Amino acid sequence: MSLRSDDASDASEAFPWTRFLPPEDRRAFVVELMEVRRAVESLDQPNPALLAQLIAAWQHTAEIHADPELLALVTQEIDDLGPVMPAHGFGSLGVGHGTADLATSAKAVAPHEPGEGREPA
Repeated sequence: MSLRSDDASDASEAFPWTRFLPPEDRRAFVVELMEVRRAVESLDQPNPALLAQLIAAWQHTAEIHADPELLALVTQEIDDLGPVMPAHGFGSLGVGHGTADLATSAKAVAPHEPGEGREPA
């Protein structure tokens, strides 16, 4: 998709906060906005919330660029913080992700009816 030089200017008119974005991000916003708008309009039931999410995300990016202290904080180099612990979920129960394993795990943690005893594991 080609981007006309006045597209970014038009974005600044409609979305004044885009002035805080670097020029390459301003162009990326316009391209992404046009692509998502086209995709939303192609749906049987267009959902404008998809466009609103995109605009909000870019606006938050512009807010970071508008605050030099915040921009410095989020763009600074950081040291390795060490290993990351695995996420908790069915995987932490020692089972795989197959459908049968999930069903077995669900039975193991599902509440039982009153008077129904749990089988030993």
